[in-house]
Amino acid sequence: MLIRSLSGEPEPDTRYGVTSIMLCQIWTGQIRFDQWQMGHPRGDPGVEGPPGEQGPQGDAGLPGPVGVRGLPGIAGSTGTPGQKGEKGDIGLQGTPGKEGQKGEEGPEGECNCHDGLNGIDGQDGPPGSKGDQGSPGAPGEDGQKGELGEQGFPGPCSPAIQSAFSALLDNVYPMPGSPVAFTRVLYNMQGNYNPDMGIYTAPINGTYVFSYSVVAFSRLLKVGMFLNFRPVIKSTEPTDLATASQLVVLHLSMGDRVWIQVKDTFTNGMYASSESSSSFSGFLLHPDSCDLFQGVSEEDVLRFIRQD
Repeated sequence: MLIRSLSGEPEPDTRYGVTSIMLCQIWTGQIRFDQWQMGHPRGDPGVEGPPGEQGPQGDAGLPGPVGVRGLPGIAGSTGTPGQKGEKGDIGLQGTPGKEGQKGEEGPEGECNCHDGLNGIDGQDGPPGSKGDQGSPGAPGEDGQKGELGEQGFPGPCSPAIQSAFSALLDNVYPMPGSPVAFTRVLYNMQGNYNPDMGIYTAPINGTYVFSYSVVAFSRLLKVGMFLNFRPVIKSTEPTDLATASQLVVLHLSMGDRVWIQVKDTFTNGMYASSESSSSFSGFLLHPDSCDLFQGVSEEDVLRFIRQD
């Protein structure tokens, strides 16, 4: 095989000599390595050579970012006490202390003395405070009788007539359409209340006061006070063990009748027990006139009041 030298002339293939020449030409830059490879195909890679020696140390890099602040360190031990400082200025005066206890009484001194001459009289002192009131004196003589005064207004009459009653309920859920009989009598001195019928009869013309207080239980309660079959006042109570109560002032004529009555069988929930009471009461406040009983004895008045 012939190769050409740099001068262009062919030269015999001397293998290693030519190769050495070509490598020198590549090293010196006379020919390019790819020109040389055209006539020489690349062989298999050689065995990896040993690592080269460590190169010189590079330049120092740039400073890194500031790290996170670390935890506080453990407190150090207490240092030795410093030297004593100079004496300070005098402070402000303190507050006075509490008064001390009284000391023991000293021995009585000797007195070699005598009374001196009387001094000059002093000035009068201020008046003293007022003394206590003295005891009453003896009664004086009776004075002369005064003139007759004017006649006063007539005073209220005070007749002997009285009338009052109070009674309690014994039977629960009374029948409707008729007076409720409050049979347990608490007071009925004049006998104007009939406990069997539950009716009070006015003994005389006058002003009267009546009241009732009744307990509802288990049923609706509708109750009213009646005067001669006319309702005067009414109450409705739907709550168990609640109380319906009323008080009323009426003018009655002699013989008028007053009683308590429920509406019907569905609303007659009137109740009484050992712990709950239902009551009916009334009394004469005052009569219309006292002239009716002038010159009449008290026994006759009572007999008149009690007559039916």
